[in-house]
Amino acid sequence: RPANLAYWRDGGGQAALSIVRSTKPVIAAVNGAAVGVGMTLPLACDMTVAAEDAKVGFVFGKRGLTMECLSSYFLERCVGHKVAMELVLTGRVFKAKEAPSGL
Repeated sequence: RPANLAYWRDGGGQAALSIVRSTKPVIAAVNGAAVGVGMTLPLACDMTVAAEDAKVGFVFGKRGLTMECLSSYFLERCVGHKVAMELVLTGRVFKAKEAPSGL
């Protein structure tokens, strides 16, 4: 069993940790569909700019998957516990202009 913790971290989680550790501001741009890791990576950024017609969502539960890329850590801190639970448990996809405050 590898003792190196990086061995157990998914690629998206490694990228998110690199974004968080950056000493420079990181701005994410969302244009088109952003579901799964495409939506969880922006959670680690300092700011996210999205096109109004961009589709976003956390569809892990609909696919029978657990959240990856530190999304379970960041999502709750961005939108609050109840809204995060709604987004994850419903798995709905919505337009960026309908996104809750904090995304």
